[in-house]
Amino acid sequence: MIFKKLGDLLCEIGTTLFQDYQSKAVDLAKIEAAALYIRGIKMLREHFVAVVTLIFSLILLAFAVILVPFALVFCMDWTAKTKVIVVCVLSVFYIGIPLLLIRRFISEKTWMRMSKSDELLEKVVG
Repeated sequence: MIFKKLGDLLCEIGTTLFQDYQSKAVDLAKIEAAALYIRGIKMLREHFVAVVTLIFSLILLAFAVILVPFALVFCMDWTAKTKVIVVCVLSVFYIGIPLLLIRRFISEKTWMRMSKSDELLEKVVG
């Protein structure tokens, strides 16, 4: 009778320890999966930044730097002061606004929010 109760107690202790170990192993696997997911998103973001930078550079070269200023300077019948003001204003629109938009879309905070990594990280850590 004592040996049976002792055996049941040892079995219960072993089961509890195994369940604790299993729970911790699953938590560790979740953390590792979350870390891999976040690294993957970071790598995707870096590639996205490179592609967007290349496309932006080509568009900037074609439209903002060459086409618009030359068209305004050579084709319009404006005074020199007016031509300079118009070129400056257009430069702000053609260069400044896309830069602000691209800066917003390539920020790490935006990517964390878009990919739901912030929620996953909060769930795993919290």
